[in-house]
Amino acid sequence: VLMIDEIDEIGANRDESHEATGRVTWVLLKKLDGIEKIENILLIASTNRLNKLDPALVNRSHLTLHFRNPNTEEINAIIKYYIPNIWELSNKIKESLEWKSGRIISNLCKDFVSYVLKSFPDDDFQSTEFLQSSLEEFLGIYIKK
Repeated sequence: VLMIDEIDEIGANRDESHEATGRVTWVLLKKLDGIEKIENILLIASTNRLNKLDPALVNRSHLTLHFRNPNTEEINAIIKYYIPNIWELSNKIKESLEWKSGRIISNLCKDFVSYVLKSFPDDDFQSTEFLQSSLEEFLGIYIKK
């Protein structure tokens, strides 16, 4: 099994990239053509930017899986996993997280927990209202970035 994460970094569209990057893509395509002759090789490549890949690279794939961003229910589940005391998300929080990936949301939750522990070391974290307002404040900072 050969895994290439963020293949868009080495397999960028040759028409939209620098000449050197185009050459790297060309070499990658040549090497991939050679891999087909070897038996028992599975190539798995991932990207968050499918639109940046060279069409020739996309055409060589046998299967493309698309993982969509989480819906509101799934966003709630991710947040409740990391911040169990939040029972219902406000509309402001839901709108802030719309169109974000599950990875971004989970990283945001981890950052939020660190933020709360550093900013409010002596406060009661069991309060849903406290966590809700703190999360809204944190998202306000996060979204401005």
